[in-house]
Amino acid sequence: MTPARAVLLASGPGFAGMFILFAVLPVLGSQTLGVVGAGLATTAFMATTVITQIFVPALMVRFQPGVLFAASLILLGVPAAAYLIDLPAWAFLVITAIRGIGFGLLTIVSVSLAAHYADPLRQGAAQGALGLVTSLSGVATPGIGLWLLENTTRAIPLSLGVIIPLLGLVFLGPVFAASPGPVSHRHDPSQGSRQPVSLWLFLPVTVFLPSAIVYGALYTFLPLESAVAPIALIAVGLGYVLGRSTGGRLVDRTSMSAVLIPATFIGAAAIAILGVVSSDIVDIAMSAILGASIGAGGTAALTGMLHHVEPSRFGLVSMSWNMTFDGGILLSGIVFGAIIATAGFTTATIVVAIWLGAMGIGALITGHRFAQERPTRAMTG
Repeated sequence: MTPARAVLLASGPGFAGMFILFAVLPVLGSQTLGVVGAGLATTAFMATTVITQIFVPALMVRFQPGVLFAASLILLGVPAAAYLIDLPAWAFLVITAIRGIGFGLLTIVSVSLAAHYADPLRQGAAQGALGLVTSLSGVATPGIGLWLLENTTRAIPLSLGVIIPLLGLVFLGPVFAASPGPVSHRHDPSQGSRQPVSLWLFLPVTVFLPSAIVYGALYTFLPLESAVAPIALIAVGLGYVLGRSTGGRLVDRTSMSAVLIPATFIGAAAIAILGVVSSDIVDIAMSAILGASIGAGGTAALTGMLHHVEPSRFGLVSMSWNMTFDGGILLSGIVFGAIIATAGFTTATIVVAIWLGAMGIGALITGHRFAQERPTRAMTG
């Protein structure tokens, strides 16, 4: 088995183990603290995810990537066993936060390794393959977890949240063998001064941020707002698979802007329709469209950034993209939840739709600045 394939196979159970409880934990939180508890469950998980992501590039300089990968899977799975007992609200949030540390490790390490093991000119294809595996892991698992919670005992989905991530440990052998040392290295001053990273490099993730907020809001609040939430969440996952698997390849062949900007406008229209029109069919259809637009836009942003840096900075790109995505999910619990609590779900969707539209217009106006810095030769290393 190649190390690139091992990364894909180990990532799948890790993301599936996260997703199986992604919609379950907000429901459990709401049982004690209402809609605020639903938001806090997502916030606790994503807060430690984002904080951890800040430090992972430095950890990858010092530790073998297989060790970090294994730690991510263990931290996602083992602490979830505590959910099987009745916990006070504070303990529930602490356990959720610990699991977020594992997810923070998993997101950065998996993206960085996929980039390191890829052909430099096929970063879009490599990230699309990783996106396909991780998004396939999330197609049915949130809906299944929610259905199991509603129709069986809570012990069943919670036990799956323990077991599934640990299955990924089986596939890490090739990663240990291929990378016996750290895959990210500090800059060697003897090789000359490194050019500073332009702030324009981070334009794609700025445009993508409100889409990430929508993604988190769908999983956190749709179960509380829609009678067909389990089906709608599966539709989100299927759309996300399509967007993730095709977005990177399209960027390889065209440009980042050609994918990211249309995806942003489509997402703005879909979230507005979801909030305004009350219909089960609309909930499912718009959820699918949102999943596709978020998946394509996210992969386009990531691929565009990878195309503009040398391999030693893949960790920086991975950190910035994952912090944007997961930070958006974190903000969804705070911002979206606060608007829902004060003005309702429809108002929240309209506010985010306006934000998405503004980001799309901003990208149209300023996107040429990013395009001007496109490298003139292929990366090596």
